[in-house]
Amino acid sequence: MKKNLLGMDFQELGENIGNILTKNYQLKQIYHWIYKKKVLEIDKFTNISKNLREKLSENFSFSPLKIIEEKISREDQSRKYLFELEDGERIEAVFIPQRDRTSICLSSQVGCKFGCKFCLTGLMGFRRNLKYREIVAQLLSVLHINRERLDKRINLVFMGMGEPLDNYENVKRAIKLITDPDGISISPKRITVSTIGITNYLERFLNEMKDVKLAFSMNSPFSGVRKELMPVEKKFPLKKNLELLRKYSKKLKYRITFEYIMLKGVNDSLKDASEFLKITRGIPKKINLIPFNYFEGSELQPTEMEKIEEFAEYFRDHRIVVTIRDSKGKDIKASCGNLFAKTDIKKIKLK
Repeated sequence: MKKNLLGMDFQELGENIGNILTKNYQLKQIYHWIYKKKVLEIDKFTNISKNLREKLSENFSFSPLKIIEEKISREDQSRKYLFELEDGERIEAVFIPQRDRTSICLSSQVGCKFGCKFCLTGLMGFRRNLKYREIVAQLLSVLHINRERLDKRINLVFMGMGEPLDNYENVKRAIKLITDPDGISISPKRITVSTIGITNYLERFLNEMKDVKLAFSMNSPFSGVRKELMPVEKKFPLKKNLELLRKYSKKLKYRITFEYIMLKGVNDSLKDASEFLKITRGIPKKINLIPFNYFEGSELQPTEMEKIEEFAEYFRDHRIVVTIRDSKGKDIKASCGNLFAKTDIKKIKLK
């Protein structure tokens, strides 16, 4: 059986094919074909000898992930992909075409262990971390499928299945390959990592990936409410995370995005907005308000748009940049918090 090399970085690629290369520069040529030119068919590596191409083809492949299902939104042409990994596990990724750019939402884990009450992925439970090369292969698979639609700039968001900072080493290594000027060459400024706040890895992220943007999932300024919504608050409290963000924000070249899912009667009062401003004082920020995307089995309900607008206006009155997310792919469950690679959904309740 041929070994699939898609997603391997320069070093690992060399470890696998080095014994069939006759010239030092051949490794870089192959690396360029896969990552810079995004050509995955070995017979199209035209500046490589026929003999080497035959040897590569006999033993290796650069095959995209197996697509189990593709759903296309009738509302906005977003595309959601259910991919199967080599061990049979499944993940979802989303391709979002927009007027001036294309966004791709990537998963970092199979399932998620943190059980946020507003997120369908948590109901899957946690299966395993994605390897760095599986993250890269996920991106390349989406690009390969949609290559005719890539005439606009690409933004990457690690907002799919899983918590990126809980799989920090693999996410970091994947981003290194994705941003490599000799590789896929997507600017780190066009990459956003969304986190619920794994404090120790958050500090490493702020130290080691200064150009990659951070989106912090807050969802309530009150610890008690946040514990109800996000059990991670018990181990990694909001207060500790905000201390880190305040400390490192002065060294960053961008404003931290605070993501805030609007939940009817839970976190959408002006008291919540006032406390939000109070506890984030001193942190250069922008706020992204996210209408809750309801899923079957949840007792949570979305805040009415009129009230979301009122909530947003409070921040604007205090000269804070605030946006209301226009969730894409709602009709195919491709929007925030709706990724789910299984079909059995259990009842979710707040205590």
